[in-house]
Amino acid sequence: EGMQVLTMLAHHPSTARFVSTKLVRRFVADDPPAEIVAAGSQAFLKTGGDIREVVRAIITHPQFFAPQYYQAKFKMPSELIASSLRAVNVEVSFPPARRRRNQGGDPALGAYLQDMGQAGKRTPEGYPDYASAWVNSNALLVRMQFANALASGRIAGMKPNLEAARQLARELGLPEANAAQIEQVRAQMAEAAKPKKPGPGAGEAQMMMYGGEAGPAE
Repeated sequence: EGMQVLTMLAHHPSTARFVSTKLVRRFVADDPPAEIVAAGSQAFLKTGGDIREVVRAIITHPQFFAPQYYQAKFKMPSELIASSLRAVNVEVSFPPARRRRNQGGDPALGAYLQDMGQAGKRTPEGYPDYASAWVNSNALLVRMQFANALASGRIAGMKPNLEAARQLARELGLPEANAAQIEQVRAQMAEAAKPKKPGPGAGEAQMMMYGGEAGPAE
């Protein structure tokens, strides 16, 4: 009877819609477009839940590359760090460094991941996959600090190749910042990092970072 219940649930249209919505949110936009969700749901029901075919229906949908959805997703901290390391073709020293700021020396990579709010989650639902959970002034400041530290070679055990990053930027047709722009950003970051009056505790700050914002409806 238990297997019969699971089989009924697996073939229910609501399950198809739920799974398709999750995948469209992951690959397209925080607010999943109804027409792409419908295409994924139909593929789920037609193939008996073949996830490969559901993803195929999503990424081949005519709206997948629509201007309003193209590059609309905001990277989670782990995605930001991984893509940044690839962009600068970083050379990693082993074993990985474990130092944190309060232990002296350059901070380790894990310190930035934790400061961005994505480390040590103990509940099974995973981290939220929508921008409102990650976009706030503190988290964005840490992202800028991470980028500055990575480019400056000030992350323990990480040696960046800036020429590889410049080459990638040229291939993508991105404008290269001049010295004045770089110094302006550094000055703004230094000012923002100055000690301020006491704010919320660490627990409250983490709640504000990725727990205090309601996510998109399922």
